[in-house]
Amino acid sequence: MADPALTDYVNEVANLASVPAHTVGRYRRAPKVTSVSLGEPPRVVVTDCLDATDEHLVSDKAGESGRNLDNPDQPRRYEFEAQLVRYSDPDRWLVQQVQPRLEKPC
Repeated sequence: MADPALTDYVNEVANLASVPAHTVGRYRRAPKVTSVSLGEPPRVVVTDCLDATDEHLVSDKAGESGRNLDNPDQPRRYEFEAQLVRYSDPDRWLVQQVQPRLEKPC
């Protein structure tokens, strides 16, 4: 990953680490390349469907162990877009931006 996606990811991991909980289940995904640009730098856009219907946040807090902490206002299936950029040194593709589209179910 590269900034700004890298900073967003690190902040999200820190936020999740501060919550006495764990996840059970797993996400399902369906990524598709939706755009390619060969300009400088080369870019690829990947559109994905994040399906969290089988993934749940479960409390580890004393007295609440096992309680479902899923946010009822957040969609369980939604589209998101990732923009990848090719970096020349070292030669690799990195995710630079991620845009969730909570209003777009998939």
